[in-house]
Amino acid sequence: MPEETAHPAFATPKSAGPESSRPLVPAYDAQALSRHLDGPIHTVSEGQGIHIHTTDAVAWEDFDVRFAVAPSVKLFVVLEGSIEIQIDGRCIVIGGEDAAVAELIAFPSATTITRICRRGERVRKAVVTVQRSWFARQQASGAEIPSDLTAFLDRPCASLQWVPSARMLRDAEGIINGVAEGSLLFRIASERMALDLLAEALSQFDDTPAPAIDAPGCPARMAEIRQRLKERCSETFSISSFAREVGMSERSLQRAFRSSTGMAVAAYVRRCRLERARAALAEDAVSVTEAAAMAGYATPSSFATAFARQYGAPPSQARSVVSKAR
Repeated sequence: MPEETAHPAFATPKSAGPESSRPLVPAYDAQALSRHLDGPIHTVSEGQGIHIHTTDAVAWEDFDVRFAVAPSVKLFVVLEGSIEIQIDGRCIVIGGEDAAVAELIAFPSATTITRICRRGERVRKAVVTVQRSWFARQQASGAEIPSDLTAFLDRPCASLQWVPSARMLRDAEGIINGVAEGSLLFRIASERMALDLLAEALSQFDDTPAPAIDAPGCPARMAEIRQRLKERCSETFSISSFAREVGMSERSLQRAFRSSTGMAVAAYVRRCRLERARAALAEDAVSVTEAAAMAGYATPSSFATAFARQYGAPPSQARSVVSKAR
């Protein structure tokens, strides 16, 4: 388990315009939210400290949602769009790169979160919130909680991101559809799937000893794997097939790679592709559309969002440098 010290997407919040021009909507006022969103949103309490929230909607306008968070851990499964939240002046962006993302974020103490919603932005997500009291009850009943999970839960805004499994994606879809259905049987099924999501998320933690010097997680081995990923970032390949190529299981690769680099394999490949596209913009003056395709993004707009998040400036600015030089 890596030492999670800061969210990789922490950044200076993007300008959202004058605060007075952005309505502030109460988080649990469904009627108020419905005036700003086109599509269903639902919140269900599973009981005993687990809560489910789903969104499948498009924002009518720019607005903010502010809500209090009790000591807990939140599991976000973003199937479409992105979630932008602000905590103590810092910004976290989850998703938004044309691929589903799963992320855990720990809140060891009570805090306030502001969700930034932007006009025309579509979000399809399932969020499972687990109160710290739930973990305490499990421990009191004899369940062993891994030490790295305990450390994660105690670290403010500690985060862990990974590519969700096919089952997790099916369960997230099932929760969104089941909660919206509203019937008792669908609600029961949704709660079961929420627990399955939680099980996959918490399986990222265990107390396995650190790898030996000649094991897959040693520095030289990880440097070799990073280099191979960088060389192959322009190709289309699955993480499971790459893991087989390097003689590891997918889970072992993900754990060793995250322990070594602090990021998931997929996130590293995306960064390599962005670096390759950035070099092409700066050195070869390719168009933003060409750079987006090179980086594996379906649209120039999604590429521009990811590029600006990574480098703090739009891709057009990187391209303008070489254009002026010529």
